[in-house]
Amino acid sequence: MFLSIIIPVYNGADTIGRCLDSIYKQGLSENDFEVICVDDNSPNPTSVAEINNYQYRNKRPSNLILIQHKINKRQGGARNTGIRAAKGEWILFIDQDDFYTEKSIVDVVSAAKCNLQLDFIMFDCVSGDGNETKNIGSFFNLNQSIMSGTVFLQCQPVPWCPWCYLYKRSFLLASRCFFAENVRFEDADFVLNITAKARLTRFLPIILVYHTEHLDQTSQMGRDKNRIGDFLKMNYRIANLAQDYSVENSEASLAILKHAVFMRRSALLRYLWRLSYNEIKALLYDCKYPLKTGDNFVDFSNGHIKMTAFALTLLKPFFFFYWKIKQLTKLLFHEHSNRS
Repeated sequence: MFLSIIIPVYNGADTIGRCLDSIYKQGLSENDFEVICVDDNSPNPTSVAEINNYQYRNKRPSNLILIQHKINKRQGGARNTGIRAAKGEWILFIDQDDFYTEKSIVDVVSAAKCNLQLDFIMFDCVSGDGNETKNIGSFFNLNQSIMSGTVFLQCQPVPWCPWCYLYKRSFLLASRCFFAENVRFEDADFVLNITAKARLTRFLPIILVYHTEHLDQTSQMGRDKNRIGDFLKMNYRIANLAQDYSVENSEASLAILKHAVFMRRSALLRYLWRLSYNEIKALLYDCKYPLKTGDNFVDFSNGHIKMTAFALTLLKPFFFFYWKIKQLTKLLFHEHSNRS
């Protein structure tokens, strides 16, 4: 079998059908691929029923597999279950509310057959609300040369979405690199770690996935202390990853550290100020970076936690109005673009 497509599912009855349709409409032979849906102990049984009753052209596909978790492990755990169960030479990931663009999997399979020496291939994507497309082909101008994972980390943007990549299954298993389980944010540290381990990889400008954006996504923070805390824990794991690579692969370590710096600055300027002084202080102590980053702002916040928590609390009104004005400007620009 050439390809395994892994879909973590949690209460996805409204969208899983569209996702599956986008796979089976590609026209691939069912003998060449399998679709592994991993239901992560959904409290609502309708998503399981939707998969069990799914039909394409009036019959249930012979290669559609459903695995059900008895306990919830979140997306990372569901993807790990899929990896271990997969039989394909190559693995794609997709989320239940996303879908593949027309003929994209066919193009990806053809690309893989011409690049069998690679550990993974990165592809492009589009995003929107499912009806209106907002971002089309974000990475078309990237370098398409074959390169090591370390060089890839240094010269490519390396999106944190695992559904942008086609992975060789033998490489995933040999690397012993799996997703963090039972956490809300599990993708960025996996992508960076597996990229650093790759011998050969490349980017190809094929638009693979349509990523849907909506308000109730996991990535929408709001004022949720647990979500903000989990985001901080993810960038803490990335900082530790940079520390781990500092001896065996210093170039990969520095490239990963740049991602950790970007995330920590985002956490400080976009999310942490929404919490109370004590909450900010506790999270920064729990997720204190294990190394110097070279970024003055991040290193100061790491070394002067109480002062940072006090400053963010004091500046809360400024941050609030700044982000409100930014959202309003974005909304007005969007409305103007629609009228034009």
